[in-house]
Amino acid sequence: MKDMTTSLPDEQIIRTRIIVAPVHPAAHDHMVSLIRQLNPEAEVITLAASIGRVERAPLPDSAEPLAAAGPSMDGADAGPARPAAETSGAGDGMARLSTRQREVLRHIVAGWTNKEIARHLNISPSTVRVHVSALLRVLNVPTRTAAAAFAAGRALPDPEEGVPHPGADAVSLVLVAAHLLLLSAALRALAGFGPPLTWPQHVALFFGTGMFMGQVSNANAHELIHRGSRLLFRAGALVYVTLLFGHHVSAHRLVHHRHVATDADPNSARAGESFWRFFPRAWAGSFRAGLAVERDRAARQPGRVNPYVWWVGGAVACVALAAAALGLRGALIYVLLCLYAQMQLMLSDYVQHYGLRRATLPDGRAEPVDARHSWDAPHLLSSLMLVNAPRHSDHHAHPSRPYPALRLNRAQAPRPLLPWSLPVMGAIALVPPLWRRVMDRRVARMRALARPGDAPPVPSPTG
Repeated sequence: MKDMTTSLPDEQIIRTRIIVAPVHPAAHDHMVSLIRQLNPEAEVITLAASIGRVERAPLPDSAEPLAAAGPSMDGADAGPARPAAETSGAGDGMARLSTRQREVLRHIVAGWTNKEIARHLNISPSTVRVHVSALLRVLNVPTRTAAAAFAAGRALPDPEEGVPHPGADAVSLVLVAAHLLLLSAALRALAGFGPPLTWPQHVALFFGTGMFMGQVSNANAHELIHRGSRLLFRAGALVYVTLLFGHHVSAHRLVHHRHVATDADPNSARAGESFWRFFPRAWAGSFRAGLAVERDRAARQPGRVNPYVWWVGGAVACVALAAAALGLRGALIYVLLCLYAQMQLMLSDYVQHYGLRRATLPDGRAEPVDARHSWDAPHLLSSLMLVNAPRHSDHHAHPSRPYPALRLNRAQAPRPLLPWSLPVMGAIALVPPLWRRVMDRRVARMRALARPGDAPPVPSPTG
């Protein structure tokens, strides 16, 4: 293939793509077929050297423009492109993507730009644009973001509205029981009240238990404290009390959900803020903010007991019980285990709202919360493990919606999607330079979309 535009008369040049036809007809046909697969809308100019004529393939009636490297927040691959008329929807089109298109789509889901995809796949940015344009046609979707949201949502499709989930409550209660049993058994073993453990076994048990508490138990308790059933609510609150984090029951529902993605919410991380600076600030800030709201509610409702009595009193009772049953060593291990679990809980808040802010309306109020104010993670395994907690934007839109009914709302675009699963992003957040390298440009894109032409710069690191 060679650019021969300079050797053709001006009146014979309609597009710049020119192909020198090989001598062998089969090779010529293969080359033309390949180009039309890559970009059916481009005009194919064939220079048939053996007979000295120029052949032009006709353009389709309506040529879609190549997809620009627009903002995409969340991934999949590539193949022969087909006109939209040949596809009956993205569900049919996924099977028609070629291997290269699937690779490109996976990178789009991960939030990569065309230049980044080109460098990674060792192809040119213009070739990436060709693949993007082709896969949009095959999937029959209008934008990169729509393609990414669709591909990510195929892992765990949105449930139908109004469909009951009769087993959900039972699963949540089983997880509460598992939390209590695992916590007590692990503390006994770590405190030396069981079979002797080596130091590597101690370390593995400590961090393994802490990860279960911070990711599975927390996600389940978070689900339960939003439920209308008194039994389910108290079960969720019990889990948080045993994690010495009972104030989260009040602060999360009464402060975080009301002020999310504003500076009034301690648990909405600021752009440029490291997790290590966020953690103590958000922990103390949410404790104080929740306490202030509960004091106000108690003052307006005579006879109402401030639940902080239970949150703080319950934590003191749990530590005292651990000390009585397992000694001071057991109590210390318990406090450290809870601190590790709390850190993971706060990591979720940090990751899921990092840098996102709601605009201020003319009357001074924050705009309504929507999908632009939470980072969703549509990955299958972590969604199952974390009882759909990564579908965070829908949770903020419908706090009482049961976890099996949470939706990704793939059609709502543009919206923030994490490039990797929530646990992976939590691990990345522990390394601030790496976190900012991955996330700050994505935050900047979302801000530019929220306020076109007025996107504030991402602040410099604050720790």
